[in-house]
Amino acid sequence: MQFQTVHDAASGPSHLECAFIARRFHVAQGYVAGESESLIVTARLPEGSDRARMATQIGTRGHYTGVWRTVDAATPRIWACAHRGWVGHRDLDAPDASWEREKLGTHPRGMAGVDTGPHAGVYVWGTVGAAHSFYRSTLDEGATFESLPSPNLRVEAVAGDESALVAVGEGGAERWTGEGWSVIAVDDEPPLVAVAVGDGRVFAASDDGIFFAGEDRLDEVGRLPSALPGDLRAIARWRGATWIAAGRLGLWRLDDGESTPVCVRDDCDPRSLDGRDRLVFATTDLVASSGDGEYFKASGKNFVLNARGDAPLGDFAT
Repeated sequence: MQFQTVHDAASGPSHLECAFIARRFHVAQGYVAGESESLIVTARLPEGSDRARMATQIGTRGHYTGVWRTVDAATPRIWACAHRGWVGHRDLDAPDASWEREKLGTHPRGMAGVDTGPHAGVYVWGTVGAAHSFYRSTLDEGATFESLPSPNLRVEAVAGDESALVAVGEGGAERWTGEGWSVIAVDDEPPLVAVAVGDGRVFAASDDGIFFAGEDRLDEVGRLPSALPGDLRAIARWRGATWIAAGRLGLWRLDDGESTPVCVRDDCDPRSLDGRDRLVFATTDLVASSGDGEYFKASGKNFVLNARGDAPLGDFAT
């Protein structure tokens, strides 16, 4: 049986120090949530080395929906969540440490984190039927997730920094006030699929490649004319520009004051973005990063595919 893997949701300061989700499946069947295989993988840079050491932290026949890694914490830590409601974390500097797990009363659909400031914490959003849920955990040792009021929308993405925490999705965009959510007006009505916060503003993108920016209101600032539904995977605010992970279309950059993004890399299919330190993203078969937006390095090419070999899906005994 021939297998394939796809990397997603890379989170961390660089491709040498990060965590990501690897999805493994039969080529003929494709990835099927709950029937294929999900693994949480980390890359660490050993002291004195310039090559990352990768390791699978945990795997399941189920479906991991999010992972987040701290950037500058004294003790590096990762969090992950799965569709069945499982959420957990572990310290990366303790190789034998077990996952601290808990069960949430929802099916988590995604995860995001903020390292510092009043919004510091890890956020998980999910649904059970038509009911939406939103949870937060502080970054403190031993902290657990507490339920917060949910935005009045089907959340697709969350982003935050010291100044703001914003959720977007089907229904628009909303900002956390500390007690609840306030609506951010959007000058169009397409479902939003990606969000970034930075430079005192909010940035968002729709499924059909329309980009918005503003403070109390999001106005259209640009378009990616060739984008089709499903192409826009993530955006990040990094080095004074909006960076766009556009899947099959490659990596793009939208400069302030311009209305059309420019293609930076068309030889990869970025599926995520993290711009807290270097610009970090996952592609189908590797994880890459850049410190200047021009020169990129990558690692982990087909790591899980090669490490798992011919092992049956869900068989982690070997």
